[in-house]
Amino acid sequence: MALRISLKPGERLLVDGTWLSNAGGRAATLAFASDAKVLHGRSTLQEADATTPASRLAFVAQLAYVDPGNIAAYRDLFLQHIEGLAQAIQTSDGRDLLLRCSEAAARGDWWVAFARARDLRAYEARVLHENARAK
Repeated sequence: MALRISLKPGERLLVDGTWLSNAGGRAATLAFASDAKVLHGRSTLQEADATTPASRLAFVAQLAYVDPGNIAAYRDLFLQHIEGLAQAIQTSDGRDLLLRCSEAAARGDWWVAFARARDLRAYEARVLHENARAK
């Protein structure tokens, strides 16, 4: 079954490390018959946006997903970020999110690791917001 993705005018898509954009004036639907590494532009992170520990973890997972040729370097960097977050996260909810992200990476399922890291980013934002309100 082919993966189908619709792009609105101006939207971008990352396919196997290459950016594609809908330059037309109306929506376009793309169908992928192969196992391409595909991320919708709105789901991707830019390096400049990876400013927190969880966003840096998500960025590395994204790189591992779209660039499997450099997986060894990304795996090492990913593990460094996991270790740092493991020391900082103090709640069972946060540790569970981190564990699920780490397990996906250990299986080599970088798409799921990226998705779990995005969940971890949401958790991180919530914790930071709560801490700021408490002060």
